[in-house]
Amino acid sequence: MKKILILLANPQEKNTPPLELDRELHQVEQALERTINHQSFEITIRWAARVEDLRRELLHSKPQIVHFSGHGSGNYGLILETESRQKQFVSSEALAGLFELCKDYVECVLLNACYSEEQAIAIHRHIDYVIGMNQAILDTAAIQFAIGFYDALAAGRSYEDAYRLGCNAIALEGIKNSAGESEALTPVLKKRRWIVNEKTVLEKTSLPEFVETDKLKPQPEVKSSLPQSITISGGTISGQVGQAGGNLSQTQQIYHSQAEKQLNVIEVVELISQIETLVKQSTIPEERKSKAIAHLAAVKEAATEEEPDKDYAAKSLQKATKFLKESSATIESAKKLWQQITSILTQLLPWLGVAPNFFGL
Repeated sequence: MKKILILLANPQEKNTPPLELDRELHQVEQALERTINHQSFEITIRWAARVEDLRRELLHSKPQIVHFSGHGSGNYGLILETESRQKQFVSSEALAGLFELCKDYVECVLLNACYSEEQAIAIHRHIDYVIGMNQAILDTAAIQFAIGFYDALAAGRSYEDAYRLGCNAIALEGIKNSAGESEALTPVLKKRRWIVNEKTVLEKTSLPEFVETDKLKPQPEVKSSLPQSITISGGTISGQVGQAGGNLSQTQQIYHSQAEKQLNVIEVVELISQIETLVKQSTIPEERKSKAIAHLAAVKEAATEEEPDKDYAAKSLQKATKFLKESSATIESAKKLWQQITSILTQLLPWLGVAPNFFGL
């Protein structure tokens, strides 16, 4: 039996638009009732979810699936509620830290909230499947995604299939945003890459044993670097054809460099520290400087984990360098800073597994 924890938050403030959370929950319950065995899922629901509810239910319910429905605010985090039903912002790093402590049983996290991709990236450092939204999402689209997602789980499909069917549910309804783009492109999946152990013997009554690619026995040296995680969104799918949300795809930038020496973690951290020092000594505005330093700290943290999350490191470094590149366009002294940082970024490309244009080089 899989346990699902559903957290619903909609602070009662004048500037916070109401959400149809009751309708979404009703649709989720209806979808799960369609399972052949109605005992396949156990649902725990927390309305007006507070930080305490999130922590306590993760610890005591030990859910395999965590579903949050409510508001997101990008860099500021997800929005839960206080005792008086006011906004309570929860940062990406705080969420990542909590899920790290629950990674032994949480399998999938669905953040059905606007601008929640940043939180999805952070949580994905510890959880294999995390879904977030890369921009604002209409209430109707969020509900359709939930319907498709849980219809798939009720039918015994995988988390990845559930994501695709969620996107497809939006596409089938023809829901578009104010720019005329399909809302099916808004949900994004952060997925860990797994392969089957070659020694595994498949039996009818058991699942194959899975191991992460970097835990296999030593392999011959490879002259390219691949990111450890996959982000699925709009674009072109690599290696297989998928149909969800019209143009569902798997985007994976691979940077090949046979001439470059592959960096180790210590060398990566040293290079990030060099960027950090240059930023601290620069004369760019303090606000941009502090934001860049915060993102650089996230890069080092991701790089020094037991299993470095290069996808998260690359995204954080991209955000840090965005502030620096913008400064170089308007501040004369920042131009030299950007030139110095560019040479360091070039050295990091093979380890991160991204192409130069990822940083606008």
